[in-house]
Amino acid sequence: MAAKGDASHSAREGAQDTTDPRLAWLGQVIVVPDRHWGFRAPGREGHPGACLAPADPAQRDLPILKGRSGSETSPWPTDFEVLPDAENGLSKPTWFQLVPRFLRRRHLELMQAERRTGRLSAEDRARLLAELRRVLDPGSGL
Repeated sequence: MAAKGDASHSAREGAQDTTDPRLAWLGQVIVVPDRHWGFRAPGREGHPGACLAPADPAQRDLPILKGRSGSETSPWPTDFEVLPDAENGLSKPTWFQLVPRFLRRRHLELMQAERRTGRLSAEDRARLLAELRRVLDPGSGL
């Protein structure tokens, strides 16, 4: 993860700027401690999470997808691969489970300064949302 003072962190910070504050969370990637995912793993700090949807300022919980590293192919049809790039700040290919979980907005706000790696690209967000629609609503034809 980049330190706050380096240039790559500044570039990623600029990528999150938006005129609509509800969209500020959409696509953000934050390394979430494992205890917030509901388990503990010795020697592991956390797993990346991708914020999934626009957030109403009054919304207490935010939908987020848990990521994990893995092989070139996932055995699960409900996983979505995101390759690392300068915008998302991931260090290796990451599979996001297409099962929304809800984490407290306040917890994510506190993690954001130190654990935010970047933001999914517009293309990755569009692909992810289309795949999520397909998984959650197989009859939609998407």
